[in-house]
Amino acid sequence: MNANNAQSERSFQEIESIFNKRIELTSSTHQEEILLVKELLTRSFYYIDLIHQKLAETSIATDKKINIQQALPNLYFQRNVHYLYGMFELCTRGLTNQAIALARVVFETILETYACLLDAECADLIFKRETDTLSEEDIKKLKKLDYLGPKIIRNRLFTDEKRKNTEKFYKQLSKISHPGIEGLSSEVDFNANDTQDKLRAILTLGTSNIIVVSEAYYSAIPQDEMKKTDILLNRVFKSLQFIPTLVPDKPDLLTKLKIKLV
Repeated sequence: MNANNAQSERSFQEIESIFNKRIELTSSTHQEEILLVKELLTRSFYYIDLIHQKLAETSIATDKKINIQQALPNLYFQRNVHYLYGMFELCTRGLTNQAIALARVVFETILETYACLLDAECADLIFKRETDTLSEEDIKKLKKLDYLGPKIIRNRLFTDEKRKNTEKFYKQLSKISHPGIEGLSSEVDFNANDTQDKLRAILTLGTSNIIVVSEAYYSAIPQDEMKKTDILLNRVFKSLQFIPTLVPDKPDLLTKLKIKLV
């Protein structure tokens, strides 16, 4: 190749301009989805502060520190909200497949939160695993349960039909977030349909995320705040034209839930 004909190196500003143009395209093409994502994220960030405040008030009123098991659902929720925000930033720049790598974490965390809320043994093992306090007997249990991986948790939470549906969704996330041709994306082309699909994925996971944290702190979150959230979720459901939910549907678990959207 003649050095004089070689492609010149683009400046960072030129590269950045490509993605800034995609933001303009996304904003003009998917106004409804973007508005709902922003409202859902705003509500979610408010919930982080609200729940933190309620936990602090409980600690003062009882003169006891909030332990990690009480705080863990909100910590999981907070991490998910930041991941969802990251997904949104990537999607609006046309980096849709890159956003899916974050979606997989959100999906797994929601299910692990439900497992902690509904299954005492599961909660105990996850808590000890996260705090590095497992006994030899605990390690044996974890090995038997394949270290409570996503598949084990899905089996514990869902009936066969719902488990198959969630596994189908999870496999789609995994294919894109792992090395492979499905995870490849063009640097130049803007795909409006693909961007819309990923924005809808944020809405799907974002609603499930706020539902599970509402379940975890049902008695702490004021009912008027719950009603405001319900109104927003119903608008999301109407836009999606279905009710996305990762709420467990096994009969013995459903009886323990306050929010039963299955």
